Amino acid sequence: MGDEGSIQNLEVDWNEFLIKFHAQNEQAKQNLRKVDLFPGKDLVCFVLHNVFAPEECQFLIDSIENIGFNKLLYGENYRTNTRTQIKQTDLANEFFLRVQDFLPKQWPGHKNTSHWELMNLNDHLRICRYEPGQFFAPHFDGIFKKSYMEQSQLTIMAYLNDSYTGGHTNFLDDNTKPHDITYALKPETGI
Repeated sequence: MGDEGSIQNLEVDWNEFLIKFHAQNEQAKQNLRKVDLFPGKDLVCFVLHNVFAPEECQFLIDSIENIGFNKLLYGENYRTNTRTQIKQTDLANEFFLRVQDFLPKQWPGHKNTSHWELMNLNDHLRICRYEPGQFFAPHFDGIFKKSYMEQSQLTIMAYLNDSYTGGHTNFLDDNTKPHDITYALKPETGI
């Protein structure tokens, strides 16, 4: 295991998996079901059901378990889960092909004077593992800047399993103190 900031190269034969994943993309796209978490609000926050098939999730879990997870260096009051990061451009590209029709094609830039255009998904994938009692405190996700002209604007999360109780991702109301939970997303394999 490396330190939490290092990007791991996954020693996996991706070819067979990616060929099958790609071949299933068209069928998988037909099975996707979008649910807006905050309908009627000007927010891009939704769940896509059936993004990954259970066997795709299991392949990813088995592959990632082989490289291991690292303790994070954020402090016990903020975050206690473990994580690994992999750079897997082909997987990110195939994942993008599967979900791109549901993503905004443009995103407002600074003070709405410009805009960002949808290009791809970040190929630096972060995989988190939570054991009972572990948590990630309320936070805003950061931006990944590939270059001045290319940076992340949205977070995409995928659940690879749901064989546990709890583990909800809570969306909080920024206007209340303490922050009220406005939506608690229950983990479901493949979303």
